[in-house]
Amino acid sequence: SIIVYIDSQITEEDRTIQPEILNAIADPNRVKVLRILADKRICVIDLAQELGISHNLLSFHLKKLVKAGILNKERSGNCYYYFITKHWEERINHLLKFLNI
Repeated sequence: SIIVYIDSQITEEDRTIQPEILNAIADPNRVKVLRILADKRICVIDLAQELGISHNLLSFHLKKLVKAGILNKERSGNCYYYFITKHWEERINHLLKFLNI
């Protein structure tokens, strides 16, 4: 069953996920960001265009994900590139698979 699958994917560390993590992934726009970043690093300008949202709104969402430790960023030229941290890559992929996104 799906519950057995999910339970088998959850580590002891995951069982104590802090509320800020749940809050960070609870927004539909942030889930869309994670779906896009699951496959690639992307410049914030391109990410805003792909999502069809303003830079200000995207910045708000990215700050929450960075603060939660799910995303990181690096600057290259005039652009910041966002990516899922190594610690969260597998967990986010499991989450997206579970949500069928």
